[in-house]
Amino acid sequence: MGRSCRASTEGLEKAKGKFKLKGWTQDHLAGRADCTRQTVGKFFARQLVDQSKFQAICHELGLELGDVAELESEPEQLSRSDMDTAQQNPSESHQKASSTAKQSTIRKAIFILSGTIDTVDKAKLKAIEEHLRKISGDANLTFTDVEEGSIKITLEGSSEGLARLQELFESGELTEVLGIPVEDIQIRDGEDSDNNESKQFKNFSGIDLRGIDLSGVDLRDYNFSDADLRGANLSATDLRGADLKGADLRGTNINEKTEIDGKWLLVWETVNHRVEGRDLSNADLSGANLIDADLSGAILISANLTDVNLSGANLSGANLIDADLSGANLSDADLRASLSSANFSDANLSGADLRTNLSGANLSGANLSDANLSGANLSGANLSGANLSGANLSGANLESAIVMNAFFVDTRELTENMKRDLERRGAIFGDRPPVLNSK
Repeated sequence: MGRSCRASTEGLEKAKGKFKLKGWTQDHLAGRADCTRQTVGKFFARQLVDQSKFQAICHELGLELGDVAELESEPEQLSRSDMDTAQQNPSESHQKASSTAKQSTIRKAIFILSGTIDTVDKAKLKAIEEHLRKISGDANLTFTDVEEGSIKITLEGSSEGLARLQELFESGELTEVLGIPVEDIQIRDGEDSDNNESKQFKNFSGIDLRGIDLSGVDLRDYNFSDADLRGANLSATDLRGADLKGADLRGTNINEKTEIDGKWLLVWETVNHRVEGRDLSNADLSGANLIDADLSGAILISANLTDVNLSGANLSGANLIDADLSGANLSDADLRASLSSANFSDANLSGADLRTNLSGANLSGANLSDANLSGANLSGANLSGANLSGANLSGANLESAIVMNAFFVDTRELTENMKRDLERRGAIFGDRPPVLNSK
């Protein structure tokens, strides 16, 4: 029969000290020890953990198993008195063993408080979470969702901890939390996640992870959208299925053992290794973070660049014919490139250098405020609903351009005749309504 371990009180203090010195997260430790985040949580909560996993955690912390552990049998193994009972009443002992085995599973509960979200700020919610951890005895109890109306909080924690909260509520001992009345607690059956990491533990969206060592960690399907990974060590890391939309990968360390989807590998190569005239025709770079990227001379014909962040990027001499840049951020980018028939609908082009051929380009709803369009060819371009406030249109060709509801306030270098012509075609100057052509 296998064995399990629980940390002794003294051993746990040693482990916590080592863990703090290393500066790791529990997710990182789990990856290094080849176990789940829940297993690490059990380790630090002094719950029973499979001996091989316990030993692996100790090894990563630089400790010997004997320095930390209290050796015990498997959770379902009965004590001597229980074994005596089992001989007399097998059915009762089976129920007791089953109950013991389930104590460390992760479950969810709905915790309902009186009031509304408007009356409780983030600091208050954090304080409530800490209070519930204390009274439940579950240091890993976590809020995973908070809904409007009555304050309806989804809790995730051990079956034991959630059951303790429910017992306190039903006995009348838990009637309020930090002055807020408790309306109900409902444990949700059938939602155990003992063998699966919670989605919460896989969410690093928007987190600053600069310089972090994630080498060799299993991060499959994790959410790193908009995370700052500059200088992070991702060598031999498994990132298959990970969401890296908007993630900053500049200076990130990736090697031949790193498992990463082709799209994000291409993004990493683009921001870290400049290649003159890089051919990215038809490439899918949607949602990528390409801030300040040097793409001068790049071939991006028909590329998917929707929602990409190219602010400050150098695209001089690039070929973007038929590229889709809808929703992209191109503020302050150098776009002296081939842009005819490109789609810039709803893109942010504020301050961009657009002294180029934009004939036939779709710029509907685009932000072109303060853009440099001097000498630009905008013939046939769709500028409907675009914001051209403060733009430089010196020498620009707006012949047959669609300007319905385009905003031209404070636009530079437009003659009065040009303004009247644009107004007749539906353009807006300042607060004046458009003068529509009656024909």
